[in-house]
Amino acid sequence: MTLVDQASKAFQSRFGRRPDWAAQAPGRVNLIGDHIDYNDGIVLPLAIDRHTVIVGSKTQTNSLYQFHLPERDEIFSTPKLDIKVNNPEWTKYLSGVLLQFRQRGVEIPPFQCSIVSNLPIGAGLSSSAALEVALATLVEQITNHRLLPMDKARLCQRAENLSVQVPCGLMDQASTTLCRPGHVLKLDCRDESVSHLPFSPDGLALLITNSMVRHSLASSAYADRKKECLTAAELLGLSSWPELDPCQYEQLAERLPDILARRGRHITTEIERTKQASQLILDQQWESLGQLMNQSHDSLRDQFQVSCPELDLLVDFTSSLNGVLGTRMTGGGFGGCTVSLIQLNDRPFIERAISTKYLAATGMEPEMFVSAAVQGAQSIPL
Repeated sequence: MTLVDQASKAFQSRFGRRPDWAAQAPGRVNLIGDHIDYNDGIVLPLAIDRHTVIVGSKTQTNSLYQFHLPERDEIFSTPKLDIKVNNPEWTKYLSGVLLQFRQRGVEIPPFQCSIVSNLPIGAGLSSSAALEVALATLVEQITNHRLLPMDKARLCQRAENLSVQVPCGLMDQASTTLCRPGHVLKLDCRDESVSHLPFSPDGLALLITNSMVRHSLASSAYADRKKECLTAAELLGLSSWPELDPCQYEQLAERLPDILARRGRHITTEIERTKQASQLILDQQWESLGQLMNQSHDSLRDQFQVSCPELDLLVDFTSSLNGVLGTRMTGGGFGGCTVSLIQLNDRPFIERAISTKYLAATGMEPEMFVSAAVQGAQSIPL
């Protein structure tokens, strides 16, 4: 049974009628370029075959927006004229999207919806962005108010920044909205320009491994990193980080305290790695791309300090295996997933070896799956 079928069945069971609309939005992995979207860098995400689906219909019976979670058979209601209510924290992602539509003058009628997802929560795969973008796509259908894809991504980013108080950049919402099947999204966050790089490496696969350590981007560490980047740029007199290449940066880094120097070192080298990776993808130089992925993780661990022991263990285990071209943490860090470029024929051996070693070291069994690059958010005919 598809996610849409699951959501539709749950909606009919809970509300006694069939839904009129459906929308889905995927999660994402970032091949390379983490923590540089809010530093004007280039990022290379792709949408993965794990989705959040929302089905819904208008209702005349009340003035509430009602969000139904079939998994727990719970309904959270948000008053039409006061979306700041004492609901669970995750509902802020939803109410924030509604608020952003309303601030644009879009009148949203009362509606009921059911939400299902096979995206792991807190795993660095943009489950929050998928939830936001799926709801925004549903609201487009309910109101017949269509947004340009990048405009929808910005709306959802603003919802997370303001209503959830997570100072995220644009990458997650843009990738969830704009990605194409069989392509990596190249997003230049300095001018928000977009291109799509063909990505269907013959005989290779992307293996996503969940460390089972949940992260929370609302934690102070994420916000601290962004503040540190801003402070370092101000001390160096930079208007934008891409003004410096790594060599130029090292000539100036001694002006900064050690912690800020590390942050700047990650930003400048990661921007350079992502530029190189863009060309390597076009040239299909997969082994060299894998080397850049390894370097990226080292920098996120040592310079930006957003990894964790479990992620480092996964990367160490995985990088030592035959058939692995490159591996790194993906997403905001402090837990979550790794992404590895592997030889498809070696997948069974690689998965067994990772599972055995990680379980022995941590007592946790990692979740693993392979995903191709899939389509971004879309409405689904019912």
